[in-house]
Amino acid sequence: MEILDGELLITLPEFSVVATGYTQPEAKPIILKNMASTSIAISSVTLSSDEAFLIGGEAQEIAAGQSIETWTVQPKPGLGSGTYTAQVQIAYNGGITIGKISFVVKKASGSSSRKKNGGQSANEGSDGPIIGENSALLTREFLNSLAESKVSGFDLVGLPASLHFSADTIQAIHLQNTEKIIVTVQSPPALSVEAAKVIGSRPVYNISIGSLSGANSEDLTVLASTNIIGAIPYTPQIGEKTEALVAVYLDENGMPKGIEPSIFDDNSGKLYFEVNRKATFGIGFYPIERQYSDVKNHWAEKAIGYVVSRELISGLSQKTFAPNTTLGRGEIAAALYKLEGINTNSLAATQYTDVNEESGIAAGIGWVSENGIMQGIGNGKFASERAATREELALILYRYARFSGMQFSGAADKMNFTDTSEVGSLYAEAVQSLQEAGILQGKSDGSFQPREYITRAEFSTILYRYLCLMLNTSL
Repeated sequence: MEILDGELLITLPEFSVVATGYTQPEAKPIILKNMASTSIAISSVTLSSDEAFLIGGEAQEIAAGQSIETWTVQPKPGLGSGTYTAQVQIAYNGGITIGKISFVVKKASGSSSRKKNGGQSANEGSDGPIIGENSALLTREFLNSLAESKVSGFDLVGLPASLHFSADTIQAIHLQNTEKIIVTVQSPPALSVEAAKVIGSRPVYNISIGSLSGANSEDLTVLASTNIIGAIPYTPQIGEKTEALVAVYLDENGMPKGIEPSIFDDNSGKLYFEVNRKATFGIGFYPIERQYSDVKNHWAEKAIGYVVSRELISGLSQKTFAPNTTLGRGEIAAALYKLEGINTNSLAATQYTDVNEESGIAAGIGWVSENGIMQGIGNGKFASERAATREELALILYRYARFSGMQFSGAADKMNFTDTSEVGSLYAEAVQSLQEAGILQGKSDGSFQPREYITRAEFSTILYRYLCLMLNTSL
């Protein structure tokens, strides 16, 4: 899979699906090609996790127009069934680029005694989920083993859509003390006219997760408060921009509702989204109707397309997005409010004398204020049109992540910006956390420029990176 980051073209290796008991695959190279007219210094290539992969190589300089294959990746032998992923972090010329590799191990046929009964597995086991054609059983023994071993997460593969259960989700389900958990992924009988317009011929599935006791099944009550990431495989059609592919769920009337935090990962060929309800989920396409003349071939074109197709940010006119223009505090508040996918009649915005209650950003300002994500500037004012600085945005996103329960892990190496000492003490922890998570990056000269105003293109890109990390996808 190829990733073009500025002037470095990165080709990450792909590995075939294997069955348990497999022979260790051979190491494959990470191909790095310098597209610039000057040399590029690669200082390191590392993995976010060494659980499933081995990596080897050493720092090297790439001459202009040349490529190297000195770093290699190899899956480890003896892995159990599941999907294993790791972020590949490539540090060069003072910056870091992140991609993703994956390795799928399926349970070998005949490796456990099971029979299909109406599309479901009839026998039980503690060594793994019991996979049927459209459903899977997680037994009490298996849930106990996951919870007791304190795994970082669990990938349920083998169904039409895969599901990732976080560690917190595993513990929450384990505490339900149910006999079994049944996961069902199957095609719906029919779609409403409105849903068919959005989904078309793209994949759509009823996804349900329930507790099973004897012949009785009940919806899982903790589903709304857990972190389960769904992934639907899809091959984009000719002319479809992947940033305009949006996960949707159907409400009780069969109407499609977009899931803002959903991302199509070009590397895995899957659309990732949050599963926090029993519903019908599908892949919708929301074409970017306004083709902004100042976005084409811009370095942030893909990220801008993502936020525009989800209506998180709008252009400044019918034809211009103004990617290099600064972004106001009110627009940031409104974007986070929309991203959360809620609809409240917050009164918090009325505390600010400079916020018009009838404006389109008032609800967002009220919501971020109520939840401690953003605050006013004093004297009863919010200053919605005032541009936010880079360090201010770091703190806003850091607070938003804590509110959402998102845990940052060090996806990138810690970097000491040349102007780290200029970052305000109030913002230092947020800047460091988001940088190590791979969300914030410095300038080409190694500085961070904490008091420089954030542009609309930069905000779009940072928000896109944030959601990629949230949904465990590559950039």
